[in-house]
Amino acid sequence: FEYGGKIGLPNGVVVQRKKGGAVYLVNEGNLKGVSSSKVLEELGFSNKDIIKIDDAEANFHKISSESFEEEINVRPNDVLVRTEGQNLIYLYKDKKLYPIMDKKIKNVNFEYHPVVEISEKEADGYKIVKPLIMRDGTLLTPTEGKDKGVVYIIANGNLCAFSSKEKFDEAGYSLENVVKVPLKVFEMHTIGERI
Repeated sequence: FEYGGKIGLPNGVVVQRKKGGAVYLVNEGNLKGVSSSKVLEELGFSNKDIIKIDDAEANFHKISSESFEEEINVRPNDVLVRTEGQNLIYLYKDKKLYPIMDKKIKNVNFEYHPVVEISEKEADGYKIVKPLIMRDGTLLTPTEGKDKGVVYIIANGNLCAFSSKEKFDEAGYSLENVVKVPLKVFEMHTIGERI
């Protein structure tokens, strides 16, 4: 597998140091300041969505020179949204909405992300594109069908089956980390090479 770079706080979450101070939205891997409670609300968040982080987590990210001010005309990338009165959740990125077709995908890919409610008018201004799949590194198995019980890992967006239990064990994985998914979620992925 290729080196994917540093892992930090996920985009689209609101954070504040445990000792208090400025509130930031993680945006494009950077901490972008939120100038007031009103702006936080306009972004679709509330004080209960703020995740308290320690200094090491905060110092891991660059603080952006830009901040979200009173006039918000751009929604930040990597925020989960839903249209008022609807259940379907989308990932917002670059004026596009990526549907999250199953609760398992949301729970694995965006466990700690709050969902922001947006108006139909705002949603109509965005293009709906292909649904999201499970993130790379996810171990999964379908709950039904001919592949039930076969363990796969997502690599470069593809399902890669382990050729044996030994290969799975050699890689240091644990069966307790395997996510059981409905067949419809499993079939959203392309079958890749065996490991």
